[in-house]
Amino acid sequence: MIKITAVAAAALGLAAASSAQTLFDSPSNIALRIGIAFPTDGDTRSFLNDPLNSLGLDYFVPRAIVPGANGETVISIDWLSKGITGNTANFVPVTINQRWYDNSMYTGLGDPRSYYSLGAGIAFVDINGSDTALALRGAYGYEFSTHLFAEAAFTYMGDTAGFNGTNFGVSFGYRF
Repeated sequence: MIKITAVAAAALGLAAASSAQTLFDSPSNIALRIGIAFPTDGDTRSFLNDPLNSLGLDYFVPRAIVPGANGETVISIDWLSKGITGNTANFVPVTINQRWYDNSMYTGLGDPRSYYSLGAGIAFVDINGSDTALALRGAYGYEFSTHLFAEAAFTYMGDTAGFNGTNFGVSFGYRF
């Protein structure tokens, strides 16, 4: 319950920061996400006993990998951990994602719009020893304004040391 309250407080803070900027401010190439992730692997869930804290950083590449595809290429780095100190378990997937926008509601800068993305990369896993694994990421998001967004993501991470970091997460974000 404390984690959900902390995520709600962070979302409220992001909303307050977003309302302080005008709709005409152009977003930068950096976004920050904060949220909560739920491991799908039974052994990992049993070991952790709690959802994971999630902190993500997105870098929007100036040139999309898929040109002309009504989207953007995003490099995402996420840190998933049971606690703030990271002593119990850490999962750090680094993925390159292609994001596609649904512009059916979009008429100009600041209007809401939704998107979906797919990506692949590598996950650094620190649980009973350090290792790496394949990471695949799929997400659906909704931009409330130029800066404020919410995202639901599924991240697959291969098995390492008998654990699997695959998870479903929700987060709120702010694009600077």
